[in-house]
Amino acid sequence: MPQFHQVEILPDPTAAEWAERVIPRLSEWTTDYAACAPLGWRIYEAVLDEALRVAGPPVLLLQAPRNPEVMTQAFDTAEERAALKQYREDRAEFMRQHGSTLLDLIPEIEVSSADFKDQAHIQDPDARHAFTAALSRHLIEHLQGRSWDVPDPPPRRNP
Repeated sequence: MPQFHQVEILPDPTAAEWAERVIPRLSEWTTDYAACAPLGWRIYEAVLDEALRVAGPPVLLLQAPRNPEVMTQAFDTAEERAALKQYREDRAEFMRQHGSTLLDLIPEIEVSSADFKDQAHIQDPDARHAFTAALSRHLIEHLQGRSWDVPDPPPRRNP
């Protein structure tokens, strides 16, 4: 069974801080995102959402479980819901074009269904955030200099 770690969440950590403190331990980590199958897309989405949030304009984080009704309730107007729908479609197209490349850029992480099965004891959202944040910062390092069109997310109203 994999060894699980938790990490201190730094306030607005820089990529350098994460690389120094978190990246070397990534190969020892896993998370319970796979509770919402399919496994591959759970990892794609979690990493991409966080990478886009850190690397560019604020990106809507659609965390598991992704109940469409719950997500829609977060947007009050028809315009916001339409923007969310368009963003999801744009994001899905981005993943169709680049998803396999994203995983190719993360050789330190070996993803298998056995690693993720029955790991629901990782309930701490900070632990899950630490995993995706660290992984995404590693991803960002590899993506520097690339010119990919990333869709802007819809605006989200504060609760």
